[in-house]
Amino acid sequence: LFRSSGLVVSGAACLLMVVFILGVRLWITQKKKQSTPEGKDGKKHLVVAFFHPYCNAGGGGERVLWCALRALQKMYKDVNVTYVVYTGDKDVTGEQILNGAFRRFNIRLSYPVKFVFLEKLYLVEARLYPHFTLSG
Repeated sequence: LFRSSGLVVSGAACLLMVVFILGVRLWITQKKKQSTPEGKDGKKHLVVAFFHPYCNAGGGGERVLWCALRALQKMYKDVNVTYVVYTGDKDVTGEQILNGAFRRFNIRLSYPVKFVFLEKLYLVEARLYPHFTLSG
């Protein structure tokens, strides 16, 4: 008699746990849908951001950045997306950076890019991190 009642209690506890987990999952999904604001046209607004401290240097890594941005803009032209580049190149404007990308790599972007100019660029310099720079 005690074994069967223990089995019933365990089964009920498992059932309650499953219902609780499904409820939490449903709640999180609804919150996630509510947290993504809609744009003026009723579509969801997305932000795609890149961290590239030296996006105006003109090397191979910069070409990858501009090719990636161009590819994303071509692929998702019907989606309401804001493109952002976090950079440490404070001595130039965003327009000068884009003109440099066109001059060096012949890459012109279809949509505008917002630039966030970093104030404390020295914090990402390699000289502060002489060891384990690839870990993480």
